[in-house]
Amino acid sequence: MQNLDKYTAEFRALSLEALDAMKLLERYDTKYLVPTDVLPEFLSRLVANYSILEIAGSREFEYFNEYFDTSDFRFYSNHHNGKINRLKIRYRRYVETGVAFMEVKKKIKHETKKYRIPHSFDSFEFDAASTNFVGEKAGINSVELVPKLQIIYRRITLLNPKSGDKITIDRDLRFDNGENKYVLSHLAIIEVKTKKSSEAIRNAGSATQVLREMMISRTDLSKYCIGLVLTKSKVKYNRFKRKILLINRLVDSHDGL
Repeated sequence: MQNLDKYTAEFRALSLEALDAMKLLERYDTKYLVPTDVLPEFLSRLVANYSILEIAGSREFEYFNEYFDTSDFRFYSNHHNGKINRLKIRYRRYVETGVAFMEVKKKIKHETKKYRIPHSFDSFEFDAASTNFVGEKAGINSVELVPKLQIIYRRITLLNPKSGDKITIDRDLRFDNGENKYVLSHLAIIEVKTKKSSEAIRNAGSATQVLREMMISRTDLSKYCIGLVLTKSKVKYNRFKRKILLINRLVDSHDGL
């Protein structure tokens, strides 16, 4: 994995408390799938306007995610079939800080709403609190939910203090459906998160402008959906074939260097 310490060290540090004070639990997301080779330039061009999350001297952190779905992949199918309103339920563990949450993410048209409650760090099983939580926020009984996919990655988090726009950079993505594993080599997912309207997203802070200048186009993709396909889960994936072809092309182009 490429060492980015030289580039992340240039940013002003941002505490977890300061980041939490500017939560974007209701937001608009724009994603970009990029070769990791572009990250040094991308980071270098954001230093003037963004700060970086730093905890105990670290500026990149490991995230563990367990995604739940129904036995017949209802949440995945809704996404695959182009449903405008859809949801995901996951357990997320922040490895370095030792905290964990049960989360519900709702996509309502183009807006993302995220809800979460604290959960045990040692187990992603549903307890009474998380059962009540998913019942209230997702309208589903936890007995219907089955662990379907683990996703682990390293994340860098940047924040523009003036606009409130947040940038996450996820790399070293590893997918595991319990039977098959897949490592997304040499690729990263950049996500621009803003509370502004879709019109403002195109001009939100300097990150979107930098991506345009670097001729990087947005790629709408779900880590959960793509991870299920890449790990050969038994799901229909016609709608995602172009994204899988793009991933394979980017991986092949790097391997051919």
